[in-house]
Amino acid sequence: MNFQSIVRSVLQMVIVFAAAIPLQAQPDPNAVLNDLNQAQAKSQSRDWAAAVPLWERLVAGNPYVGWWWYSLGTAQFNADEYRKAIPSFEKAMELGTFIPLGRIAYDIARSNARLKEKEPTLKALQRALDLGARNRDRLGTNEDFAFLRGDPRFKSMTDEIDRPNVSRTDG
Repeated sequence: MNFQSIVRSVLQMVIVFAAAIPLQAQPDPNAVLNDLNQAQAKSQSRDWAAAVPLWERLVAGNPYVGWWWYSLGTAQFNADEYRKAIPSFEKAMELGTFIPLGRIAYDIARSNARLKEKEPTLKALQRALDLGARNRDRLGTNEDFAFLRGDPRFKSMTDEIDRPNVSRTDG
């Protein structure tokens, strides 16, 4: 089963579920599928500015699909809309998606880091680690977090050690 057939199956389930919920107006399934195809195509081609409004329209039409929220957050992040990306990623975590929660929390930390917000970044990084993010080396070398490198809390998260001043045994 390829990715497109999985997406179509998921979309069909979402549309069936949405049909059971009394809403003001039911979306045209063909329009939803068209928006989804366009949003995925724009995201795959890294045309983030064009992808954002498509993902926004999809989540507005059905706010219960976690991976749509994650895709919206990813598009917003890559379109330099970091403040908007954070609640989109949070909503993806709330609803659940096939993306590991530690990864989504890491994306929230990166969004906060791009805004140069120290405390929210550290809090989100700790949350990412608590939720299973494991690549501590990547944290220490990621340029998004460069402004935190002198902070002892950040150093402990990255397991950074003061190599010149630590004995071989302790190191």
